[in-house]
Amino acid sequence: MTSVTSTNGATAPALTSAQRLSGDLDMFLTLMTTQLKNQDPLDPIKSSEYTQQLATYSQVEQSIQQTSKLEAILSQLSSQSLNAAASYVGMNVTTSQSVATLGPGGARWSYEVPASAVSTKLSVIDAAGRVVLETNGATARGTHEFAWSGGNSAGGDAPDGPYTLKVVAVTSSGAEQTLAGTVSGEVTSAVMANGKLELMIGATKVGLTDVTSVQRSAG
Repeated sequence: MTSVTSTNGATAPALTSAQRLSGDLDMFLTLMTTQLKNQDPLDPIKSSEYTQQLATYSQVEQSIQQTSKLEAILSQLSSQSLNAAASYVGMNVTTSQSVATLGPGGARWSYEVPASAVSTKLSVIDAAGRVVLETNGATARGTHEFAWSGGNSAGGDAPDGPYTLKVVAVTSSGAEQTLAGTVSGEVTSAVMANGKLELMIGATKVGLTDVTSVQRSAG
């Protein structure tokens, strides 16, 4: 099922500004009419100040109208972008993001071994920099997946939250090579919030611009 969410409150400020300007202009015209009716015929009020004030109101009104039109265009573009992002739902993606959020469905990463390794160690690190789990990884050259359900090295369960995967491969010469783990998995929904488009992979939010590869899910 495709899940698409949009949160956008950008039009409210323009509407408020337009209403406030209309109220101020009505009050100004009322005061001007009253002054004109009660002015001294022998010492009439100069019209230049009123003309300048009306010109200022006109410029502000045009600016608000232009802003409203621009916001309407941006809203339309956002809707089109969100519809495009919906095509990612149900697809398997790999991203350049290294931090995954552990949730009810666990957390998933990908890592690439550039050359065959003697051994590979995977370390899951929490937001405080503590290693909560260490385990062996794949040693064959290529891209590999690592799914973590939340179990830690002590036999318990790690709390939900953000975690980073660190990968250290040991080559046949004994040299260590640190590799980056990147978030991967099936996109479950697309979210537009405050003008920013994000994809949800389980409990992890990733930016659409962070996606590096897309594959159709099996089945």
